[in-house]
Order: sequence, then structure tokens, then C-alpha cells
Amino acid sequence: IEDMQILSSNLVSNGDFSQIGSEQITNGDFATDSAWVKGTGWNISNGSLNASSTTNQSYQLNTGIVTNKTYKVTYTISNYVSGSVRIELGGFNVSVGAERSANGTYTEYIVALGNDAILFDGIISFTGSIDNVSVKEVGQDWTLGTGWSIGEDIANCSGGAAQVLYQANLIPIGTQYKLTFTVSNFSQGYLSAYGGDWDAQGVIEANGTFTIYTEKLATSNTGFVGNGFVGSITNISLIEITDDT
Repeated sequence: IEDMQILSSNLVSNGDFSQIGSEQITNGDFATDSAWVKGTGWNISNGSLNASSTTNQSYQLNTGIVTNKTYKVTYTISNYVSGSVRIELGGFNVSVGAERSANGTYTEYIVALGNDAILFDGIISFTGSIDNVSVKEVGQDWTLGTGWSIGEDIANCSGGAAQVLYQANLIPIGTQYKLTFTVSNFSQGYLSAYGGDWDAQGVIEANGTFTIYTEKLATSNTGFVGNGFVGSITNISLIEITDDT
């Protein structure tokens, strides 16, 4: 006698956080002197955006950046001489990246606060060159509460109480489902998996791959809540069990 289950396809979208959007930057390789508004001390030449002892900004508007969305940002600094520079998304001096003061290629994940603007801001008289700029949306389809952020194919939680990560209304009330996910980088607290009634269906306090079988009892969201949880999650799969014999 063999137990049989008839299962749906995966109902979670972007469960491994690998989805990446289209390019938001125009002329990110600085092949032409166009698309960028250059403040005092900035110029485009020789295939790069160049700064000379500037504390001003070089920026683009109407880029398609949307507030509260997460973006993967990469750029390269070369010919560094002095000072520091940072990238900012959405608006001026709000959602800012780390200050950089050395040659290298940098990758950051930034939540935009404000719409449209992408800019480089010279800090402490920056002198150097910038090239290969890319800004693309990540974390699509997920709602991230305070304390959650998107990384490289992963969602990270930094601690705090009742920090939520979820997708809404994936399956009907009264249905059975199978939820699987992988936890890594765990260091403290615990993670609760939720199945639609916001009653915890599992309490996770370790790294590993976990599977939870449960029933959706109310109209609500499917996802996770961190309680003091510091760690990461990925490979999330939600599958409806349409027949269990």
C-alpha cells in the first residue's frame, strides 16, 4: 500500500529570489556624453564618468525607479585619487549606498525611497572615474517588512520582533499544502512559517531545509515572521495537495 498525493505546481513566484528586472540605467557604460545631468566637477570622457575634487552630483531622472522597490546596483571605480562617492536611488540624499574610496567593482542591494532618480554623489571632494553602472530590480512579488532585505538569491532578516516576509492569497481556504524552504546564516532568534491563518505552523531555530504540511484556515498571507531572527531564507516552494490518499 503506497500513500499517493496529487500536487500542484509551485504557487510561490520568485521563491529563490533570483528574478532580476530590466536595466534602469541609460548609458551606464558612458559610451556617449548623454543621459546624465552633470554637476560642477563631473564630466563624461573616454568611456567613463569622471569627477575632479567634487562634492556635487551627477544623475539621471525619469529612470523608472519605484519607491520601496529593491534594486541590485553594480558599478566600477577606477583612477581613484581622493575623497569618496556613493550611489543614491529614488531621491537625493535618502536611500544611499555605502561610501566608496578605492578602486574596485561594487555590488549593493538598495531599497529606493522616492521615484525616478539615480545619482552619484561626491563626498569629501571625490576625484576618480565611474563606469559599468547597472541598476536592476530584485525581490519581485515579495512584501518585505522592516528588517528584511534582498541579497544574492536570498532574503535576509536582521532581527527585531514580528518581521514579516510574505506573498498574499496564494491558495484558497480549506486546502492542504506543502511548504518547503531553506534557512542559512542563522545566528539567533527564530523564524515562524505561516500558512494563511497567521498561526505559526513551524518554529525554525537552525540552518537546514524544512518541509511543513498544513491547511489554510483563513484568508490571509503565506510567508514568514522573524522574531529576533538573524539569518537568511531561499528556495521557497508552496505546493497545493489536491488529493491525498
